[in-house]
Amino acid sequence: MAHARNPTVRVRAVVIPQAARRSDPPPAPTQSTQRMAAVTQEEADAYRILLESERRLKVEREFEALADGWMDE
Repeated sequence: MAHARNPTVRVRAVVIPQAARRSDPPPAPTQSTQRMAAVTQEEADAYRILLESERRLKVEREFEALADGWMDE
């Protein structure tokens, strides 16, 4: 009965692969990976600009709606 009140916790050992344990630096980027990173950064910048302009447009519309409601009174 004592073991039912104090259950034993069993922990499974985690095995880290040899490749993950190495502290070698990552391989140097090639020209194609650098180009892909640049394209990805350009896309990220364009998307950020798009989101900001959509946010501004939404705020402007809300402001106009509030102003129209205020002017109607």
